[in-house]
Amino acid sequence: MRSTYKKPLALLLSAALSFTLSGSPVYASNSSLLPETGTRSALPAQTATSSNAVENQEPVVSVDYISGTKEFTDIFEALDWIVPGVTFTLLRDTTITRQLKLDANVCDWDNITFDLNGYTLSGNFDDEAVVYFDPATAYHVAFKNGTIENTAENGTAVQLWDGQITMENVTINGDFVIKYDFLNLYKSYTPTFLGGGTISKLRTESENPANFGNSLAPGCYFVGSDGRRVQGNALERSTKLENVTVMTCEHENGFVRDPDTFFTRYICPVCGNACTHDTRSSDDRECEICHMKINDIVYNPGETEYVTSFNDATTAANPFSSRILLLSDQDSSSNFIRDHMTVDFNGHTMTWTGSYGNTTVSLSGTGVTFLNTGTSQGHFIGTINLWGSSPRLIIPAGANLLIDALEVKEGTASLSGGTFGTITVSNGNTLNGLLAPGYCYVQNGQIIVPSDSDTKLTNVSVVPCDHTSAAVTTTNGSTITYKCPCGEVTYTGSVTKDGKTLYYADLQDALDHASGGTFHFLTPSLNTRLIVPDNVTIDFTNMSLYHDTSDSELVLSGRVTLLNRGTPYALIQNIPIVVQSGGTLIVPKNYSISEENQLDLSSGSSITIEPGGHAELYSGTYSYIYADTDSEIHISGCSNPVLVMKDDSRAVLTGGSYRSLYLEGICDVKISGGSYGRIEIYETDLQSALVRPKVTYADFSALLTNGSGFQKSDGSWLSKNDVTSSPEYMNRKSKYIEDVTAVDAPVQDAAVYARISGTEYKESVNVQYKARTGREFSLMPDIHFRSDVTPSASCQWYQVNSDGSMTEIEDASDMALHLSPTIPVGTYTYAAEITCGGYICYSDPYTVTVTPRELELTVDEDFISKVYDGTANVPDIKPIFIAAGGGDLPDADEITCLIGDSWYFNSPAPETPNPDFSDEKGVSFLCTLTNPNYSFAGGETEKRFFCGQAPYIKKATASNAKPGTMTVLNHTEAAYRFDLSSLLPELDTPKKYGTVEYHLEDVALGDYYDSGASICDGVLTLPVRPVDSALEQQIGTVTVKVISQNYHDFLLTLQVSAVNNKLPDSGEDNKPGGNSGGNTSGGGNSSSNGSNSGGNSSSDSDSDSSYEDTFLSSDYSGQAQSKSPSTISIPSAVPDKNGNVTLDHNMIQFAIKAARKTVKKNGRSANGIAVSIPVVSEKSHSAFSVTISARILDTLIRENVTHLALGLNGASTADLDADLLRWLDARSADADILIRIQPAVQITGSAKPAYTLSVFLFTGGKETPVTDFGNLSITIK
Repeated sequence: MRSTYKKPLALLLSAALSFTLSGSPVYASNSSLLPETGTRSALPAQTATSSNAVENQEPVVSVDYISGTKEFTDIFEALDWIVPGVTFTLLRDTTITRQLKLDANVCDWDNITFDLNGYTLSGNFDDEAVVYFDPATAYHVAFKNGTIENTAENGTAVQLWDGQITMENVTINGDFVIKYDFLNLYKSYTPTFLGGGTISKLRTESENPANFGNSLAPGCYFVGSDGRRVQGNALERSTKLENVTVMTCEHENGFVRDPDTFFTRYICPVCGNACTHDTRSSDDRECEICHMKINDIVYNPGETEYVTSFNDATTAANPFSSRILLLSDQDSSSNFIRDHMTVDFNGHTMTWTGSYGNTTVSLSGTGVTFLNTGTSQGHFIGTINLWGSSPRLIIPAGANLLIDALEVKEGTASLSGGTFGTITVSNGNTLNGLLAPGYCYVQNGQIIVPSDSDTKLTNVSVVPCDHTSAAVTTTNGSTITYKCPCGEVTYTGSVTKDGKTLYYADLQDALDHASGGTFHFLTPSLNTRLIVPDNVTIDFTNMSLYHDTSDSELVLSGRVTLLNRGTPYALIQNIPIVVQSGGTLIVPKNYSISEENQLDLSSGSSITIEPGGHAELYSGTYSYIYADTDSEIHISGCSNPVLVMKDDSRAVLTGGSYRSLYLEGICDVKISGGSYGRIEIYETDLQSALVRPKVTYADFSALLTNGSGFQKSDGSWLSKNDVTSSPEYMNRKSKYIEDVTAVDAPVQDAAVYARISGTEYKESVNVQYKARTGREFSLMPDIHFRSDVTPSASCQWYQVNSDGSMTEIEDASDMALHLSPTIPVGTYTYAAEITCGGYICYSDPYTVTVTPRELELTVDEDFISKVYDGTANVPDIKPIFIAAGGGDLPDADEITCLIGDSWYFNSPAPETPNPDFSDEKGVSFLCTLTNPNYSFAGGETEKRFFCGQAPYIKKATASNAKPGTMTVLNHTEAAYRFDLSSLLPELDTPKKYGTVEYHLEDVALGDYYDSGASICDGVLTLPVRPVDSALEQQIGTVTVKVISQNYHDFLLTLQVSAVNNKLPDSGEDNKPGGNSGGNTSGGGNSSSNGSNSGGNSSSDSDSDSSYEDTFLSSDYSGQAQSKSPSTISIPSAVPDKNGNVTLDHNMIQFAIKAARKTVKKNGRSANGIAVSIPVVSEKSHSAFSVTISARILDTLIRENVTHLALGLNGASTADLDADLLRWLDARSADADILIRIQPAVQITGSAKPAYTLSVFLFTGGKETPVTDFGNLSITIK
């Protein structure tokens, strides 16, 4: 089948093309313009002249550059300016005298177009072609629209040696010579003829038969001189073509089935070209022209072909092409011969049948790639055989591709993916050599590593090597190297967990994944610090480990077990092992020095157990073991370690053989077995600081568990004389014992118990100070002997000090130690030294705690009572102590205390001091015990007590009260008020009466009084009847009983006198009324001092009216009765401490009713009634307010009161008439009326004070100013 080529002018060039002229080079002059291409250097500065140049000659060629067009008079000069992508356009018929040679000797050029522009390029050469094309690689040059002619007889017009040349509508007069015969195999050496143009003779260099059809562009064909299409052998197996014309077919007659059954295609009956399937269905699977199914798409450089069979696709493919399967296909003959070819199975099946049923396809191309981009698996049914000089199959990673069989006899493969039924190698190839770097084989889910002698694999896949799932070993002497199957990674450690072993290049990485599994070193050299996590077993089987650098260290952060499962010993050399806080080192049994599979850490490998770390050593051979502060170690079997115990470390030693045991601090060591070359206990540290007091035999004995003892090598027991002081080293003191073994002792256990009054206490006891006086109180030893030992022993008592040392108690060698009940408060620890047949041991310490005697407290109430003095201070308190819970309290006089911070209080507020009398008075005081042998409940030595609920403060007697005086008017019915508190005797500070009540005892005023006297808030209100008398004299007394909180009851006497006409200007509080005068009104603020001010205001100047209408009277005045209303004078209203006056509704109503009776009696009812209320402020009040409640306002209107007069400090009067009262009532809507009175600047020359009045409506806590009274006013007089 013929190969297809580029369409016209679609030129893709991959490198440059050089043009060189035969003969001397021709340079353009330096006056020539340099094209702006950016790809060529500047020309030499000197000027060169072409021997062919003709002065004043017209240009023969133009060159189109990116920057513009340049014309040349010499075609060879133009070639000197050639750059990639330019177009040369001939401007006239041109004859050249030298060959136009296109090669790569000078520069690299590409994609050059020569437009002959309808002209002829000619030359007369007998031995060479007019145009010679040889760029050494497949670069493209196109000629079009003109003629190339060699005028010599039998001359060659064009010679193609290499590269790709396109001829479009070009007539060739002369031979067109092609070097190669098999044009169908080497497309890069094939010319491409497009429609138009005639060729005198087309032949090959060897003049052997060739397929000239491959030189035609798609849709083109040759027509001979007879006008008929050249086809068949005349085209495809011919030595030459003569006088043929290139025609372009439009396929007007459609396509028919190719009669040659070798091809599965439709061809044009005119030109013989196959259908190119340019119009296809949307999925590219069917040609809409010939309706054939499209099996493959072939992508050649610069073009795409759609083919209908695997065989066609193989034929259409060129080097560097790619193809994609659209349908599953069967092929019968084609092999994979193209270099750098890619085949995409696209999820389809390719079945190889071959000739005569052969199922083996040959792959001879270099760099043939199989891949599969489909969603389902691609499949090759058959065998792929690599043969030839350099075949190479490439399957990239992730290719979901199944190949039934792969045979590699020659060449090689690069497999990064794919699944294979079989893979077979021969001729020195290896299965591992077929793998791409970083990949390996998987069989049945497991990575496999073929040996170099293996030649066949079955049912395998190629996957990326995970560099962890499998290992390949190589042995060099005694060194075994572990690598991953792909050979890229060298392993240093492995982890076996859950039945699976994984390998790691980095030791720490392996350990980080080892929790719950077993870790193996795969290299004997350790050059770093490794951290071992929790729950890891390190197996040293067949592996000894040594340090490679000083940084080598094993750090155990969790529970780690060391094993050696092999018979050779495992030596861990010069590698420190550190057990961190929370970590545990475990060495199981059967790894001792006597066993063949020993675990040996004795060669420079130390073990350090850091604070919070733990170790369990059941076997092994060791060098140094350091137990740091707050660490713990258990050893039941070991060989030859030096064990160093730091302060606050713990050890349980049940067996083993030790070189030395050093105790450098206060350690918790329990020894029940093992042999010791030396045990040394330090008294001071390296800084000479005291670690413990003087070391004695008891300190070594304390290391043993109950029932164990140190036996010397001669069989005798360790004695006190065997404790030896070490020579001081760096001022460090210690004592030691040597060559002892811990064995069973004759005394298995010794304890102490207390006996108190016949009762035994096995546990430590607490007793109160002097609570056991007169009773038995002793300590006894409880000794348990070994069953084969006669129970006989002696006892010596010791007191154990707080630092752990023991002091022998003198005269305490009896079995019983009697204790005195008078031992002061404190904690006392005792131990018994037991001696049995030369063996000496000590009981466990027994503690007796003497606690303070608990007390309760009472007081003598006679000492906490007093008469009221105004303070809450309590007299001296005399406490009485008794034993808490009862019992005797001997030597009570030794109880000392301090009493302070005391006060009286009233229940239920004991925290608040209160000096007043109460029937339920309490006393609070603080008692502090100063003798440490005594305390209150709970061990408290300081406690606050509350006692009482009785009248501890008695009432005092007040001094005699002086009588008070009150003056009333004859002929006048009025109510008088008197502040009774003014008669109370004055008290010294800080005394106070407390709450005071006044009870009216007697009113003896004769006719002046009938009834109605009352006391409210300490103020006596006394209604006085009108008595016709002209006598001015004392008329009687009022007696009041005073009942106060802090003083006994006493009486107050008020002496009442009567006077005529008016009250004296004494300003006394009993004054019932005041001067009347003035008449002012005001909206907002109004001031008066004999002049008008504010709103509607009027003034009657300084006129003084008589008092005839000021007080309600009958015929007393002796004057003719006035037409004016009768005025009721109410007792003076006194502002409170805030300057506020609230009028008393009851008093006003009472006065109005009384007045009505009188005016009716006197015949003056028609004149009406006016109410006058004096307001007398304290000197401290510069301003005050008068509140007229809504209720009072309603009463005044209902009772038809004609005027309400407010007397201002007896100097002026503010008068509100009935109209204004009704206006305010209508306006107020049940609000109170608030009149605020403030002093104003006094007018010069006036004797009266000036005031400013402001009126407000007051309700709900809100004040609303009244700024307009309409036509009404407040009159100020």
